[in-house]
Amino acid sequence: MPAFENFSRITTEDFRIIVTRDDVVRPKPDPDAVFRVAETLDVELAEILCVGDYVYDVELARNAGCPSVFLTNGEDRADVDPDFRIERMSGLLEIVRNECKQR
Repeated sequence: MPAFENFSRITTEDFRIIVTRDDVVRPKPDPDAVFRVAETLDVELAEILCVGDYVYDVELARNAGCPSVFLTNGEDRADVDPDFRIERMSGLLEIVRNECKQR
């Protein structure tokens, strides 16, 4: 899977489900992909954390009713309004740990 070529420490085997643009009829920010994940994993939408580096990723999360994380890659964009912001993927761990403690 081409998207994973950018990551050296994770593989497709690390995920129970991967949904790509080839798997859904309507692209982001339509929430179909998130709905498919929720149905496949039998989880509530609020339990899914949408992570992305583009405004459509945040809009997709909002449209689906799940929390969003915006990966800034060092670019602070005022036009994007996520639930969380991180500069690097390593920032996800703190968000996940804190969110799990609150449940």
